[in-house]
Amino acid sequence: AEWRTRAVAFNVEARQGVGGHEGLIGSVGLSLRNRVRLGSRFAIINAGPRVRFATSEYFETFFGVDAAQSAASGLPTFSPEGGILSYGPEASAIIPINRRIIVRAVASYTKLSGDAADSPLVELRGAQDQATAGAFITYRFGGR
Repeated sequence: AEWRTRAVAFNVEARQGVGGHEGLIGSVGLSLRNRVRLGSRFAIINAGPRVRFATSEYFETFFGVDAAQSAASGLPTFSPEGGILSYGPEASAIIPINRRIIVRAVASYTKLSGDAADSPLVELRGAQDQATAGAFITYRFGGR
């Protein structure tokens, strides 16, 4: 669900796992929105914080270490609870190149939290700090 004005967007999201994990994962976010003139077109810029949460089923799948996994990996066993998964800022830009081509760029930084951060997978072999960046090009065929 999203509530949006011209300058601010607030959203809440929940997803139920149906394969790979059976947990529930969700997020709450707030972003400031701005339009920037690029010649005769406008780019849309969004930026703001997001908090992600998940149930113990999700955490167990991605951050838990059972006895068999412990024996195979040498990591200590770990059975996480649900709660806050991560938090941090994210930003996106939608940039029209012409009438047919649009570029969308995204970037985020998240800090793993709670049992996700305490997992031996993260503490011994990973990092609490996570960054993501990407770009997508959309081409519209036909029409005006």
